[in-house]
Amino acid sequence: MNRLSTSWGGFTLARFPEDPRDTLRAWDAADEYLLRHLADEGVDLSGDVVVLGDRWGALTTSLAAHRPVQITDSFLGQEATRANLARNGLTGPDSGAVRLLSARDTPPARIDVLLVRVPKSLGLLEDQLHRLAPALHPGSVIVGTGMVSEIHTSTLRLFERIIGPTRTSLAVKKARLIFSTPDPAREHTAGPWPLRYALPGDVGVVSGRTVTNHSGVFCADRLDIGTRLFLRSLPERRGAERVVDLGCGNGVVGLAAALANPEASVTFVDESFSAVASAEATYRE
Repeated sequence: MNRLSTSWGGFTLARFPEDPRDTLRAWDAADEYLLRHLADEGVDLSGDVVVLGDRWGALTTSLAAHRPVQITDSFLGQEATRANLARNGLTGPDSGAVRLLSARDTPPARIDVLLVRVPKSLGLLEDQLHRLAPALHPGSVIVGTGMVSEIHTSTLRLFERIIGPTRTSLAVKKARLIFSTPDPAREHTAGPWPLRYALPGDVGVVSGRTVTNHSGVFCADRLDIGTRLFLRSLPERRGAERVVDLGCGNGVVGLAAALANPEASVTFVDESFSAVASAEATYRE
């Protein structure tokens, strides 16, 4: 565990699951840059604050006094936030109300301040911005953050297209901020997610089946070569047994196991909420 010092106090933070041998911190320079900007610029946090994509809960924990809503696609990130809030005495009946939502939950109806930790998946960012844009208003403050290696021209174009005029800050400690201003004339449209496609005809029992992919799922628009090989190599088994599709993604491997052996009980497991939702939808197709 390490201690993060902010304008709102010091917080002891750890990743999840906690491992005393782990030397990695639960925050980085991008988190520090964003928190410092909020304090230095005196950003009004008295309204409805949403923290999107908080990696390990550092942003949410630091701003807990302002009762933010955290939205994440990571189960581990959400559990880390719960643990860090508890570790710092920020849970319980007298602690305020920090709400933790998954990327699949219904987003808040109003957002006064939107803080975005830029994810690795451009598709996930696109989907979430589409889902949150209707809750923004002309006075909303939108600030994104990420390491320089995580923020690309395509990232800025997404903010520009979905939210409004966008610019970036200078880099500090290899981190950068994104500032986006809501365009009141911008018409909010639904994003392209989820994507669906039919599997090819040479992948065994799932050939021709339709798979569903929510944003952020690996190879969301096509069957990747590794899974194709895997599907062709699944062992033939019969009888009552338990099968776990670990890191299930869109669930195509677990579906293949279920179709090949109807007596099997199949469990789909992933740390991504969107992946589990994709697997469930694929299984029900």
